[in-house]
Amino acid sequence: MKNLHDIILPVINDIRSGKKTVEVSELWGASRALFLFGLCREFLRPVVVVTATEEDAAALAEDLRFFGAQKTIFNSESMEKGAGSGIFLFPSWGVLPFEADSPDSGTIGERMRFLYNLISGNSGIFVVPAPALVQKLPPWQLFADAVKTINAGAQSELDELAETLVSLGYESASLVTRTGEFSRRGGIIDFFSPLHESPVRMELSGDVVESLRLFDPETQRSSAEIKQAVILPVRELILTSAGIERLSERVYNGALVDGIREGVLPPGGEFLAPFFYDMETLFEYLPEDCLIALNEPDDVYHIIEEQAGRIEVGRKEELAEGRRLPEIGELYLDLSGIKAGIERRPVVNMLLLGGAGGSRMDTKSAAWLSMRLTKPLDQAQPSAGPDEGTMAGLVEKLKRLREHNRVSIVCGTEEAAAKIKKLLMEYGLGTVLGPPVMNQDSGPSPVTITIGRLSGGFSWQDIGITFITEEEIFGRKVHRPTIRKSRVTPFLS
Repeated sequence: MKNLHDIILPVINDIRSGKKTVEVSELWGASRALFLFGLCREFLRPVVVVTATEEDAAALAEDLRFFGAQKTIFNSESMEKGAGSGIFLFPSWGVLPFEADSPDSGTIGERMRFLYNLISGNSGIFVVPAPALVQKLPPWQLFADAVKTINAGAQSELDELAETLVSLGYESASLVTRTGEFSRRGGIIDFFSPLHESPVRMELSGDVVESLRLFDPETQRSSAEIKQAVILPVRELILTSAGIERLSERVYNGALVDGIREGVLPPGGEFLAPFFYDMETLFEYLPEDCLIALNEPDDVYHIIEEQAGRIEVGRKEELAEGRRLPEIGELYLDLSGIKAGIERRPVVNMLLLGGAGGSRMDTKSAAWLSMRLTKPLDQAQPSAGPDEGTMAGLVEKLKRLREHNRVSIVCGTEEAAAKIKKLLMEYGLGTVLGPPVMNQDSGPSPVTITIGRLSGGFSWQDIGITFITEEEIFGRKVHRPTIRKSRVTPFLS
């Protein structure tokens, strides 16, 4: 039986031999994420994955994080190779093109984390939905200069730091509770940078940074001490005096320019970025040695063409409202520009159904495995025969699969895992709660029940693994919101 390294090695050899485009097909369910995770570990370079939609990107990122957490899937050598690999998602703004509205701080924070890890040379898998690839970005050098690193024991000036935070989009608050806020009390300044999971409390003694501590935004109590903190922008429009001067030359609106000089940005002001500086594309941020993977290329290019139509309509509508806006080409890439950027690096095209010339992975979908229960559990007995769609039938299938596969059932919660374990035991199948195992001697192995989330199960016969999600057994649950009655309906301003 092969291992994941054996499966991926021919693809990597094609790339290293100078082949510009490699096709990989028949990766069903979450097997695409496992393939990409193995590819990143073996390739030892950043892998940038482009999906058609935001939903595809989010699902792929969740699958990648699942496999990243399952250290038993990979042998110790590949684990050592891939140490430090991260999963980064680059969401689009989530507002209509040229709309007089700004993206939320959480979205911008995730984008800034993504760009920072790219320019820092960190290894990992970088997932980009097509709409986010279309939009241009602040110049690479301007973004790099905007990133501020603070070290414990170094010198720092509070007034200057507070001004820097304001210029990067941080808002002053009495208490720092969310990303993009800062507060100042005497010789202490708190800030919440997108790079850190918790806000940072910086305490100075004179002009020297005496300590840097993470703290709980709810209790405001300090926790772990850190040696270094990194401040990232929390607004994609990076303000500089040179940029504001350029704005004043292109936009004859004194009130707008004066407001921006004082740090007041109107809703949707990020769309004015080309008036401040010449924009660049995500391709300028990508390392030269990275690999690009296109998840269903035809779908990606179709979405890009659709997005181009929405951009054109959005600009016309906003111009009709009297807004002064940059040209489309100043803020967005067209399809030809995106294809040109992609072609500068080696590409792996991932297709569900491939042609004759590519590498077929030959995985099977969960639907092909036919694990779904279609008969009510309360009408079936453990002693009943293994009919299709019954619990007894499912158990028989699992027993056959485990003869040559490491079978893992993936459950979203510990409670669900315990229930499935108990149910399978009642039908004569013992299971193990824990992570999936791939590297094991041949022969029957116990079915494992693993906590996590996967977008879809699969069976990969060549490497002897099968993943099944609880939804593929029991169906997807519909969660109805609980309606709470109250005497007074609160008013939210």
